Amino acid sequence: MERECQNPPVAAPDNVADPAADPAKPLGETLGDPAKPPGSPLPPSPLPNPPLVAKQALEGPKTEREAALEKKLKLTESHAMTLADENQRLRQTPGPGKNATKAKKHWLSGGTFFDPEVDED
Repeated sequence: MERECQNPPVAAPDNVADPAADPAKPLGETLGDPAKPPGSPLPPSPLPNPPLVAKQALEGPKTEREAALEKKLKLTESHAMTLADENQRLRQTPGPGKNATKAKKHWLSGGTFFDPEVDED
């Protein structure tokens, strides 16, 4: 048994124009910019003049606390550089001593540690 729809079909209102029926504009232009969703707010415009408090905070004199922190920062940076230099110096392998070749020849020729002939530095 087939049921008939009791509601009549709804027609488009007379005051709304069909965008597909307008030949002057292509369909893409009637829908708007796809990269920008409809109803998105505009980005806030920057203030022409920054607030006076912000300008004073950026350009004003330093407080005692800021000066102490800057001094501590400089000391920390210099200490870090000193430690890096010392670390590099300690990681370098020492070169052979003055008598290294002489001691090696003595050892290869059968000499021992207890022989007084070779002095190692």
